[in-house]
Amino acid sequence: MSVVSLTLRNFRCFKAATFDFSSSITLIQGNNGSGKTSLLEALHYGCHLRSFRTHLPAELATDKGELEGFNLAIKTDLDEITIGISGKRRLVKINGAQAASYQELVKSYKVITFIEDDLDCIKGYPEGRRNLIDQAILVQEPRYYTLLKNARKITEHRNKILQDHPFHHENYGIWTEQFIQTYKEIIGCRLHYLEQLNSMLTTITQEYGSEDLIHLEYRIKRPFETLQERQLLQTDERAAGRVLCGPHLDDVEFIIGQRNSRAASRGQQKLAMMFLKIAQARILMSSNFDKLVFLIDDFLTDFDTIRITKLLNLLFELRVQLIITVPQQHDLLYSLCAKQGTFNLITIE
Repeated sequence: MSVVSLTLRNFRCFKAATFDFSSSITLIQGNNGSGKTSLLEALHYGCHLRSFRTHLPAELATDKGELEGFNLAIKTDLDEITIGISGKRRLVKINGAQAASYQELVKSYKVITFIEDDLDCIKGYPEGRRNLIDQAILVQEPRYYTLLKNARKITEHRNKILQDHPFHHENYGIWTEQFIQTYKEIIGCRLHYLEQLNSMLTTITQEYGSEDLIHLEYRIKRPFETLQERQLLQTDERAAGRVLCGPHLDDVEFIIGQRNSRAASRGQQKLAMMFLKIAQARILMSSNFDKLVFLIDDFLTDFDTIRITKLLNLLFELRVQLIITVPQQHDLLYSLCAKQGTFNLITIE
């Protein structure tokens, strides 16, 4: 599976435009603010149904007078995906038929995205790191979406019970048992994926020649395995009036070498994130998935000639479709891409 073309209407700075992505490698060149990242954003949205820059679909629309809506059409060599947003309504079609589920969409179109803001996951709040891992799992196992959705629903019910007066012990017990079961499934998926990821990160680090091993460690906000832990949890939750543990509160710690990655340099953090994305791609490709689309924004910043060359070689070995933005012509990047065969160049004025 690879992208052939992208058609946008009323999306960001593009009132109406179509772009060709028929090559296995596409470089998008243009000045800052020209719309390079917006193209990646649209391609990313077609897989994840969310932007990597905003949680509000209305912010993606160019003309706010058109019910704050937009349309995008992604044609691959296998399917055509169309997404229309009008106000709060969203319609997703695959080959003209309405998609029945998110699982159906991901089976048709799989995207991995590396953007500058990914570095915020390393040095920022736990929510960003959780979302990063959850999104990676979703592309590999779309049914995981149902688990996350159920967990949110159960958490909302438990919060309501904890805020009700008088407190209803029976309802709290029922929803807590559902919560425990769903939580264990989510943790199981996360831990299994992190095990795969860490194994692949070790291999990639060795291939690259880095001395700093990169791995991720799962941090449970609050354990509740034993009866005593559960009883104490109920006491504390009643006192707080809200849920105090769950998949929405856990964290994933990035370790570079022997220390937390927050203490690493920006260059080390960016390299670690690139390794993570490459590892994600390898895991997917090893699972007999169709060809992936790998989007990379702001690739050159913070990397010298040696690192650019070594990273590109790792990316070329993936045999995925690469779409990379660059602020201006970069002779080394263009030369290395040309050695792989014909590459496509999109210049945005």
